[in-house]
Amino acid sequence: MKNTLALLFLLVFTSFAHNLHADDSFFSGIEAYRDRDYQLAIYFFTQAAKSGDGEAQFLLGKIYSDGLGVNIDNIRSLMWFTIAGRNNIRVAERYGTRLKIKMSKNDIEFAINQANDWINLNFR
Repeated sequence: MKNTLALLFLLVFTSFAHNLHADDSFFSGIEAYRDRDYQLAIYFFTQAAKSGDGEAQFLLGKIYSDGLGVNIDNIRSLMWFTIAGRNNIRVAERYGTRLKIKMSKNDIEFAINQANDWINLNFR
């Protein structure tokens, strides 16, 4: 009975999770991230981000803010946090607010313009 409930939960959760993410790119990105293959994670998360996946957009921001497999890039990180925030990922908004404290006014403006350009290119 316990195994049946666990299997049922797994099936329901997997079905629910797949409905949240437009394609398998997000899950491939998670797998690459867990394997610490950050370049591959960036590739898959970018594909998912282009499909409107806010969680992938947030994770791209985290990768660039933490310098995982790339140099720390606050501008690119804020760009992704801004995009994810506009996609209703509230934690991205908080990360973006904290990141702005470390950035110059010009860099913040540039990052937000980059986010606007990316959104216009991919969603309009």
